[in-house]
Amino acid sequence: MSHNKERKEKICLNCKAAIYGRFCHVCGQENIEPKEGFWHLVNHFVEDITHFDGKFFVTLKDLLFRPGFLSAEYLKGRRATYLHPIRMYVFTSAVFFLIFFSFVHLNDQGSVKISKGKKASVIHIGIDSTVNTEVKNANDSLVKVLDSVRNLKESSANKGISKAETVKEYDSLQAALPADKRDGWFKKMSTRKLVGINHNLRSGDQGYYKKLINELVHSIPKMMFILLPLIALLLRLLYIRRKQFLYIDHAIFIIHLFIAIYMFWLISYGLNYAGTLTGWRGLKFLAGFMFVIVQFYQYKAMRNFYKQSRIKTIVKYCIFNFITLLIFIFIGMIFFLNTASEQIN
Repeated sequence: MSHNKERKEKICLNCKAAIYGRFCHVCGQENIEPKEGFWHLVNHFVEDITHFDGKFFVTLKDLLFRPGFLSAEYLKGRRATYLHPIRMYVFTSAVFFLIFFSFVHLNDQGSVKISKGKKASVIHIGIDSTVNTEVKNANDSLVKVLDSVRNLKESSANKGISKAETVKEYDSLQAALPADKRDGWFKKMSTRKLVGINHNLRSGDQGYYKKLINELVHSIPKMMFILLPLIALLLRLLYIRRKQFLYIDHAIFIIHLFIAIYMFWLISYGLNYAGTLTGWRGLKFLAGFMFVIVQFYQYKAMRNFYKQSRIKTIVKYCIFNFITLLIFIFIGMIFFLNTASEQIN
């Protein structure tokens, strides 16, 4: 509540409703004098920050140490003590990816480098680190995808779909054909993309590959955002017999789960970074062990939130993770084709 002087007029400046007391019962705006001094603005800023911090740390404590509890509390209507899930997700994911993209980069060899201090010196993390292992696996997967695209293009050429080596050559071949023999708009669009991607791959341009990898890595926040409603639907199907849970309830659970995973990843990166600075292998071991903690956390969250037996929870946990992986790969393929086609010269 503000310390500003209350207005004598009992008409809300925001919605024009009659006011009984200090706050409008329609829109909730406080009925205070609209003109504020500088110190009033400073006071508002401090109050908002401390209020946010208080809610944030209470929410974070219950989120990390009581899996599934926060989602259950939200469904029961106990929400005033905690940050709204979407607000906290936006804040947490922004902080996570800001830190990730600021300090974690890919070098020419595909390994991870972390900028340190004002001098921007670089620490090269070994292959045994969790972060570098994830990046290395991502690179290996992308190489397989590139090979698949190349094979798809070669297969298409053998079938007579398009023998063009460049987009310009394909357009010329299409222009030379009679109107009724030309590819339709969808086939033309997809073929142009495949021809362009194949041309860049065959050119052996390492800059194209590096730029493609970086664009894909920076698309991860978008992929995660798209993944969220899809796996909420997946949970809806897995727990379709639990009529008390609506789609939005599963979405709230997934939002809280994503927030927790982001926080655990941040802890993992912090431990790995500290281990690199100090040379203590125990810290790097703890960083890698965070993967196990995340898996256990997800199981406990599902068990506590949906209140099913261990066996049912484990079975649904395995099905959920397997299908989620397939969905993420599918989304990744779409982003890959879109990103690769945007890099066509």
